[in-house]
Amino acid sequence: MILFVGCSDKLLLKEQLVYSDIDRIQIVTAMGNPEYGADSKTITDPEEIKSLIDTFNSAKLGKKVPEDDLGIGMPSKYSFYSDSKVIAKFQFNVNDTNVIWYNGDYHYVEYGKGLKTPYELYKNSTAEIVVVDEKGNEMTRPVD
Repeated sequence: MILFVGCSDKLLLKEQLVYSDIDRIQIVTAMGNPEYGADSKTITDPEEIKSLIDTFNSAKLGKKVPEDDLGIGMPSKYSFYSDSKVIAKFQFNVNDTNVIWYNGDYHYVEYGKGLKTPYELYKNSTAEIVVVDEKGNEMTRPVD
């Protein structure tokens, strides 16, 4: 499991993610009404995986986010897999990947210069959007 560093303006990851260890990344966006599920993508394209790893490996943990600056809603989740085992998991305030859940609080996070945020990479991914329930299982969204 990946460890985090809690010092301000320090790398988020004490141990960097290793590209050759990761074969897929599941991203579940913030869920509104659980009855309708959340959009999700499972990233398997090697170049897309590499871009996400580069972004997370460059991440620097910042100050705690004041409550007034938090979005209201369910978190988004980014899970990194090696075979079928989760080796790293990150949770963000709604879909704002500049605000990460860490050690019981939300903190600002910055990524390396010129790198896209995890949410931008999710949006640009060619992976198919699948609707998932609160446990990450595929579901069919009800029709109104």
